Amino acid sequence: MRRALALAGSVGVTLAVVATAFAFGTFDPVANYAVGADGSSIAAADFNGDGYRDLANTDANDDTVSVLLNKGAADPGKFDPRTFYPVGDEPRAVAIGDFQRDRRADLVVANRMDNNISILRGKGDGTFLPQVTRAVGGSPRGIAIADFNGDGRPDLAVVNAATDNVSILLGKRHGKFGKLRNVKVGNNPRAIVAADFDGDHQKDFAAVNDDDMNVSVKFGRGDGSFEGNRKLGVGSMANSLTAGDFNKDGLPDLAVANSGDNDVTVRLNKGNRRFGGRTDHPVGANPLFLTNGDVNRNGRTDLIIGNFDDNDITLLLGRSRGRFTAHDDGLDLAVTMPEGIAAAELNGDAGLDIAVAEGGNNKVGVLLNQP
Repeated sequence: MRRALALAGSVGVTLAVVATAFAFGTFDPVANYAVGADGSSIAAADFNGDGYRDLANTDANDDTVSVLLNKGAADPGKFDPRTFYPVGDEPRAVAIGDFQRDRRADLVVANRMDNNISILRGKGDGTFLPQVTRAVGGSPRGIAIADFNGDGRPDLAVVNAATDNVSILLGKRHGKFGKLRNVKVGNNPRAIVAADFDGDHQKDFAAVNDDDMNVSVKFGRGDGSFEGNRKLGVGSMANSLTAGDFNKDGLPDLAVANSGDNDVTVRLNKGNRRFGGRTDHPVGANPLFLTNGDVNRNGRTDLIIGNFDDNDITLLLGRSRGRFTAHDDGLDLAVTMPEGIAAAELNGDAGLDIAVAEGGNNKVGVLLNQP
């Protein structure tokens, strides 16, 4: 089963033929924007201070990151042609933080073949300074940003597939980072999220381990170090995970995309560093990525899953007590070979929109959620 595919793509913006309508509203036709080859990760934030979120997409085969600026008030939710910035060899993940605490969005990119990360500092006008690199572990695949030591500065946690660990870099003054620390997790970890899983007001992290078919949850001590290793069983070829409060009890739960089983595993947080048994939800073929958000604005968290082989996105809408609608309810959105997803409000109407890294056709697809 392929995890990535790069094909030549046309340049410009294309639109699908029809909108997709559900009981909760309508998604506009997908708008596709040209980026580099083999987009694998995407993130959204306001890069130029106009109040509208922009997009950053990793181009794994071009060793660049593409930036798409939102047209803003002139045409909200539409994007200008890309500007690209060189990064390392085979960038596989991008995340956004304010590392200098200057209210400007900065980029951090995980470069799989270089065993390092690229940090691109934002100028606040939608452009970025050239990359500064820091070494991490072997084959970095995912990034989480959180304040792990309580000093008010964003820190980095980078998951490394080849060395079976997570690299911790604590934020310092002027956007710099301290000495590298590595935390052992499971075999072939693929993705990472940060949250306060045990309710002690310290940031923890969870990493999904592909070869072990489980998730490692490490609990923060509040000084940048971690303890414990809660292991949670998931499915085959687990590639991605997301944390959210699925049952509205105030505790972050976990959902994992299992591309080998074509399903999503949900593990509800029971408190006291314990999680409930797994519940598996069928989705489409080869789900490579998932995220969460309130798509239908009913106050419940929904799951958004990209099915690479089916060329679509599955929406599992949240129900009471951490349950979700079934996949056969028909909540699918047509895209092309989705590898990464960002869920964010993009056009100023308060609805949760979806941006997709369409790795197979070298584009970013944007689906605007209309009320």
